[in-house]
Amino acid sequence: MEKELIKIAFFEYTKPTTETKNQYHWRNYLLTGEALPESPAYIKKASQIIEYINLSQEERDMISTIERLEANEHVEREYLIEESIATGIAIGEATGISTGEKKKALEIAKKMIKRGIDLQDIIEDTGLSISEIQTLLKNTRH
Repeated sequence: MEKELIKIAFFEYTKPTTETKNQYHWRNYLLTGEALPESPAYIKKASQIIEYINLSQEERDMISTIERLEANEHVEREYLIEESIATGIAIGEATGISTGEKKKALEIAKKMIKRGIDLQDIIEDTGLSISEIQTLLKNTRH
């Protein structure tokens, strides 16, 4: 928890005939030591600060350790997310390139088949397997 400057003032409070919401919340807090759920944020913050100040040094050290661990965990989680996204993009690009290259090789092989080029030359020039060429031959004949 970060250190903050706290100003403490002592005052006497006589209950007026009409009380503002702020006065009501402060009076309730000062009498009970509890901030109501509907209390303004600054009263809740004051309550947290006072609770922290009242902790032993050992308890404050434990809170600091927990906060550091949570911060480290958050940073590590963000790093892993970024790495996963980068890996996913790289895999997607590689898959897209591979698919595009395969499609282009098949188009070239079709043209070579139509021109009557030898099967072995088609395999060498396109990098396609014999089974891929045979499938292509079956589909081009129909």
